[in-house]
Amino acid sequence: MAPEYVKDISNETYTLHKSVMLGDTAIVSDTDFLKYEEFDFRQFETHNIRKLHDMSEKAGHSFEYVSGTATISAKGVRVCDSIVITVEDNFGWKKVEKGIERYMLSNKKEIIVKLSIMYTKTGEPDSDSSEDDKPPKKKVIALVLLLISGSKKSYR
Repeated sequence: MAPEYVKDISNETYTLHKSVMLGDTAIVSDTDFLKYEEFDFRQFETHNIRKLHDMSEKAGHSFEYVSGTATISAKGVRVCDSIVITVEDNFGWKKVEKGIERYMLSNKKEIIVKLSIMYTKTGEPDSDSSEDDKPPKKKVIALVLLLISGSKKSYR
């Protein structure tokens, strides 16, 4: 019996969209084109924490981890069939790499990973002015209408 062929994925690439948010402020928003196992999550996490620390120190508040999620999709894969993985540490990222590997081995094309890490501000400094002194915040509501036109059929 002949040995089973295993596809070489060492030169295949995927797209990684990285987004790190502190509240509603983007700390990192970047895209990389990487080979399998090329992304170093621990280095990425360390870089983000340093950036967040510096930014928070200047603003006078601290920060706290909220959530991390990676969504793996590919051409021809329905959105509802995308792989969603919680990423809190290097172990979570290893699961993402396993998903990337599965897609590559099954010949999926245009593999995209969207990595979103959320932090929240904590310990915000007290301001000298009261809430009444601040101008009111504006609320913007967007309404989008989708019109679909088709051929009309008459029945007699």
